[in-house]
Amino acid sequence: MIKKLVYLPALLSLLLMTLAGCSANSPEKVAEKFFTAMNNEDFEEAKKYVSEESIKMFDFVVSMASMAGEQEGARVEKAKNAPLKVLRTEMSEDGNSATVYFEAAEGEEPETVDLKKDKNNDWKVVLSGK
Repeated sequence: MIKKLVYLPALLSLLLMTLAGCSANSPEKVAEKFFTAMNNEDFEEAKKYVSEESIKMFDFVVSMASMAGEQEGARVEKAKNAPLKVLRTEMSEDGNSATVYFEAAEGEEPETVDLKKDKNNDWKVVLSGK
């Protein structure tokens, strides 16, 4: 009986660490991290959350953003201060892709970001030309 009581805290700790690890890689958390990095113009950090097949599109978007420069200044400053508000997430039946609906700034139309799991089972942002 005493041996079982000794193992119980260890088992509970392991379970909590496992659950914490899962929630850190949820579609919502990855979308938040991606957009926070983008809004802070930390493109190297944002790139960590982009799917392998979307890297070229991401590089193109970053180069266009760099060319836009000061024209976008006011909008970028507003975006830096706006917290991302996740409205809902729709998961595919197989659990390998998701769409996160969010509000980037209060009063604006909701936007979406598509994500999918990569070969390591990590959620990654999928960029498309839509």
